[in-house]
Amino acid sequence: DPSTTFVSYFGHLNGYDAGYYGYAWADAIAADMATVFENAKDGYLDKQAGMKLRREIYEPGDSRDVNESIEKFLGRKQSIEPFLKKIGIGAQDKKKAAAGPLQETG
Repeated sequence: DPSTTFVSYFGHLNGYDAGYYGYAWADAIAADMATVFENAKDGYLDKQAGMKLRREIYEPGDSRDVNESIEKFLGRKQSIEPFLKKIGIGAQDKKKAAAGPLQETG
């Protein structure tokens, strides 16, 4: 409804749950790919890492599966760990979550 203020209108959320999941998944992939630069000699300005991004992601484009391109760029299987670290979930938090809500973890 055009007369409804955006803040109090929830119509934009209906049927969009998968879209919001897509944002989180993109963030997870981006955090994982960022590790290539973070571990490179010159960080985000590292020429070799930049060329690898170009060669393995941009040049192939849609000519191969995107997951294959990402794994070739990473040089390994994809990982959720960099994303969890980015949002503040560490190993201790995962241990607590795995134990369940009624378990004590030391």
